[in-house]
Amino acid sequence: MTEQLSQSMEDYLEAILRISADKKVVRVRDLASEQGVSMASVSGAMKKLEKQNLVTHGKYDFIRLTPSGIKAATEVARRHYILKNFFINVVGVDPKTADDDACAIEHHISRKSIKGISDLLASAGEAFDDKGEPSI
Repeated sequence: MTEQLSQSMEDYLEAILRISADKKVVRVRDLASEQGVSMASVSGAMKKLEKQNLVTHGKYDFIRLTPSGIKAATEVARRHYILKNFFINVVGVDPKTADDDACAIEHHISRKSIKGISDLLASAGEAFDDKGEPSI
């Protein structure tokens, strides 16, 4: 990544990762629907992400994460997952509140704090792999 990503750009990357896991291909309209924004907003954001080499997207083409984009999107998703898990299993809030709060905080929390939360969850029996997914 060449520069710090805004919350909005991180949200787009996370959504692309999520949609591509479900549908295998991501279109502008899929992303607009998922994010609740216009197709023009998505196109503008994709141009910014493309300049940072995080996505590829030609006119009338599918949106694809580059290797750098996959890394960035996975890191955002990892932070989200760890925070959501913390809010549900430690704080005791409902899944919807946990998801909303995780989404709000994931963009601002330091790596050190995420590691601390992940370590705390691991010591409580929640083990995570390097992507923040539960280890089985």
